[in-house]
Amino acid sequence: MNATLFSDQNKTLRKRFEAAMNEPDNDRYIIYDGPVNVERYLDSDIKIAWLLKEPYDETDGTGGGWCFTDLFDKDDLYNCNLKEAHRATWHPVVYTTYGIQNGFMRWDDMNFIRNQPEMCDVLRSIAIVNAQKLPSLGHAYTQYAHIQNSYDKHQALLHEQIDLLNADIHIFASTLSLYKKALGLDTVQPVHKASLVYYIKDDKLYIETYHPAQTSVKREVYVDDIIAAAEEWSALRLNQAQV
Repeated sequence: MNATLFSDQNKTLRKRFEAAMNEPDNDRYIIYDGPVNVERYLDSDIKIAWLLKEPYDETDGTGGGWCFTDLFDKDDLYNCNLKEAHRATWHPVVYTTYGIQNGFMRWDDMNFIRNQPEMCDVLRSIAIVNAQKLPSLGHAYTQYAHIQNSYDKHQALLHEQIDLLNADIHIFASTLSLYKKALGLDTVQPVHKASLVYYIKDDKLYIETYHPAQTSVKREVYVDDIIAAAEEWSALRLNQAQV
């Protein structure tokens, strides 16, 4: 799909999300998401979508009406947005995406972002999908019941968004339980690693892992496990293509 057609379909889908989810009486409006940069995403050899929980705006859960990907609409992503604020979430995403896009490079072979801030540019090639698109009522703390309720109400729209993105790799940050049955993964044999589980279905990779800001495992384990899963999927896909 070319960028123009994608953008047209994405705009239509956004309007449908707005009609279904906006709460003007409560001063709550959706924070839409999707590819950070449409052209970069569609041109990627491996299209990667990160499926997160929810965005936040005002501390009382009001606000919205803007696009989540606007957070990354900066010439210097590191100094403008990722040097201090949001680093706990987005630095692991940068390392993971950078590794996948650079020959499945591992943590020990990468520079630290502070020493190579241009690594942050890989964020322009990913897509982001929040399961709940209104501003979080818990602000920075997610109440899972709100996520589940939103998914249950808007499942069809969310899966239309996933289908439109047509990602090769889906990285679910503690959200796969929402989507698993509808994606048909409950009948697929999982592969386990130290910090994640992954599934391969219809030539696509679905990874179930922690949120990027997690503290349950070391960051290098989190990053390398995702990259290793992606490399194993890529090798399997290549072998199948050669048969």
